[in-house]
Amino acid sequence: MSKTWPRTPKRRWRRWRCSSSTGSRSVVLIRRRHVTRSRGTRRQVSQGRSSLRRLPGFPEVLAAATVSTVGDGIQLVTLPLLASSLTMSPQVISALAAAGMLPALIFALPAGALVDRIDRRRLLVVVDVLRAVILGGLVLLLLSGRLALWELFAITFVLGICGVLFGTGSVAYLPSIVPKNKLAQANGYLSTVTELGNGIIGPALGGPIFAISKALPFVINALSFAGSAYFLARLARSSALAPTQTRAAPPSGSFGRQVTEGLRWLFRRRSLRSLVFVVAGWNLFGWMPEATFILYAKQELQLGEVGYALLFTSTSVGAVLGGLVSSRMINRWGMQPVLYCSVGLYALLMVPVAISDSVVVVGVAFFAQGIPLVAWTVVSTTIRQALVPDELLGRVASVFRLVASGFSPIGMLAGGLLADWLGLRAVYLVSAAGILLIVLMNMRGLRILAQEAEAETRRVDQTEASP
Repeated sequence: MSKTWPRTPKRRWRRWRCSSSTGSRSVVLIRRRHVTRSRGTRRQVSQGRSSLRRLPGFPEVLAAATVSTVGDGIQLVTLPLLASSLTMSPQVISALAAAGMLPALIFALPAGALVDRIDRRRLLVVVDVLRAVILGGLVLLLLSGRLALWELFAITFVLGICGVLFGTGSVAYLPSIVPKNKLAQANGYLSTVTELGNGIIGPALGGPIFAISKALPFVINALSFAGSAYFLARLARSSALAPTQTRAAPPSGSFGRQVTEGLRWLFRRRSLRSLVFVVAGWNLFGWMPEATFILYAKQELQLGEVGYALLFTSTSVGAVLGGLVSSRMINRWGMQPVLYCSVGLYALLMVPVAISDSVVVVGVAFFAQGIPLVAWTVVSTTIRQALVPDELLGRVASVFRLVASGFSPIGMLAGGLLADWLGLRAVYLVSAAGILLIVLMNMRGLRILAQEAEAETRRVDQTEASP
């Protein structure tokens, strides 16, 4: 005999049939509760996005990142072009690229101590103004026709120092204006504009602008830094900042002592230590294919310059999409699944690149890689910002920057050696295996880390919900 169930709104249960068994009824009720909870979660996420756009200070930070990353993307393309107009020596041009990367190895840890020692908002403004002035000097040298190679090296090196200071300071500053339960959304927005400006729009504009005038790209980049400084200066003058926490007193003691304190705090925590190891391994193995990417595109796929450029930017296009959806994935599935899946998917997508001869398949794989790449960046940065005390954020961020900057050139060098030994395609398989191995070795630490960050985020949610 069939039972008569209590009347329920159709939209909650009409998709499932009810039978006379008790088990079926329990399934219906579980699914009904799941639907209600899912709708509530989506409603909370939507409210979080709208409130983030109205959060005092964040629109200025987003605007500053938008204008400066476009200028960075233009400079990324035009600086080698400018160097090639002064010399055709491959050694000199590669040395110029190294001059821009060297400050991250030398000054990362002192920069972190400086970020924790002084007012971060003012530091960001001063660094942007300094970069605008330096590029203005480069423009004057170009217009006068007196630019020498040593001056270009010096300018590149100083700009690299400024980049280290700004990158470390911005990561440490964001939690002071964005609540911890909205950090994933904020990092997703910032990753989107960074990839869009630095990876797509800027490089696309750089070549044509340089063809018009050698000085024009650097004029635009100087103006972009001036615009970033303007937005950040407005932010610094606002009286409605720091809604989430009060800045701790700056640390005392020498720079060396402060750096040592940050390193000791970081490596005493097993979960954060695991994240350091994964970042090191990802940069070591993930950068292996980059050294021979141009050879892979031309020799294995038979692509010309246009095809190579399109393939090169496909990951950036995917990364823009990844920045838009990463916070939604974190809100829907949690930090732990996103951590695991982003690394695993990024590594597995190297397999079709290694075995396929189809340009379309390889292009789709590179495009898809951009999504987990940015998802990893968003979730790992959010975890650090949620768990690290404010007075240590700069020093901890500087360690991760140092690790990434130190292992990426080693990975590129190893990738070139492996390509000579095993072939261009084998590098992608070694890279995928290495990334998966380093993650498997640190899975327990990553799991604990994600649980700690989610607990901290829930604590903030409960605090905001309490009257």
